[in-house]
Amino acid sequence: MDPLLPTLSIVDTSVPQDRQQCFLKASKDAKTLASRNRCFERNTSQDKKTACEEAKKRCQHITCAPSEVQYLGQLILNFGKYNGQSFKWLVENDVGYIKYVLDLHIKERRHQGRKEGPGEYIKDLLLQYVQLFPQVSCHLEVNVDRAIYGQGRFRSFTFLEMWQWYSLHKTLQADPQAGSAQEKKMPQEAFCSVRQWLTMKEEDISVKTLKRFQQYILNKEKTLEDRPLSAAAASSSSSGSRGDGGWADDALLVEALSAFEAQVEDKGSLPKKPLSFSERQGAGEAKKRKRSCEDLSQKPHSDSRLSGYSNYQVLFEGWHKMWESGLHGLPSADILWLKEDAERGLFQRAMSYKDKHGNRKWRKVLKDDRMWFHPPEFPGVVEGKVPSADSFFHSSVFFLETSWCVALQSSVPKV
Repeated sequence: MDPLLPTLSIVDTSVPQDRQQCFLKASKDAKTLASRNRCFERNTSQDKKTACEEAKKRCQHITCAPSEVQYLGQLILNFGKYNGQSFKWLVENDVGYIKYVLDLHIKERRHQGRKEGPGEYIKDLLLQYVQLFPQVSCHLEVNVDRAIYGQGRFRSFTFLEMWQWYSLHKTLQADPQAGSAQEKKMPQEAFCSVRQWLTMKEEDISVKTLKRFQQYILNKEKTLEDRPLSAAAASSSSSGSRGDGGWADDALLVEALSAFEAQVEDKGSLPKKPLSFSERQGAGEAKKRKRSCEDLSQKPHSDSRLSGYSNYQVLFEGWHKMWESGLHGLPSADILWLKEDAERGLFQRAMSYKDKHGNRKWRKVLKDDRMWFHPPEFPGVVEGKVPSADSFFHSSVFFLETSWCVALQSSVPKV
């Protein structure tokens, strides 16, 4: 083993080397040194060239021609609580401090007009050294996409890969006829794994990496929600090959299914991770062109999610006609929000599909992410006479019950 290379403290050595990550927690030696070292002032007497030359001299007792990773590890910190320690020592003992220093340094670098201090070069060299070790650099915010999830069967997956599988499940769920059971299994498991962290409060999550993962997924979802529909429609119309703004879901589905088909034919099993966008783009280009032509000829163009299918007959799967007719039917006002309200209603947004005759139709499926549905708030001004309490007790209560069937088998042997 090369004595000029650091010994990394790996969280899980069972995963592939390019998917490993180091512990963020400081070692006992680092904590002891930080408690004694009070010399936090900067040593700016050296310049970058001199510091590198002295680092190479420290490698002479091992090799006469040190490599970049060898001599960079012998550079000495000139600031902070570990002032006087080498880069190699810092990588071995406190990766969390490296993340703190470099995240702040990269953020400061982005400020225009900022003057560079005399000792800033040492942080640039530290960043250069850390990038040589993916197990350490994956913790930096600039590399958050390739941070390691590290949980369950997805312990070797990156944040970006978990987001891709999480999004794929939503796309497949919106169109039940898309994808086979085998193709849906992996996205569903990834969705459940991700969802458990999204439902928890940040203070209830004890691991910093998982707190970071929770925020990463929430930021991704917020970016999708804030994306203007008009901008998506404008980009699709200018490309000449896509339909309306809803095409993004179909594109993701086509690309993912193309990747599945290619991997299953070659290996006969599911892929361990989804292919990158550039890899899937070539495989799904022909299918996208065919689907886009169909969408342009049959799918209406509109910026509103609801007005796009207003002229089409929408099938509400799971809705019973008896709920809106007869003596015990629901009021028309309740029927309206239960069917059409995208936020409070029972159904997801309308999706198109093809029936067995090849005709394109629209349908809505029941939401599966909640158990309670609350009606819209009452208006601020109520016209007419003051309502009485009797009207409340004479109104119908809508209760949607899901039946479960459980097979019971007696443990007592038959005589």
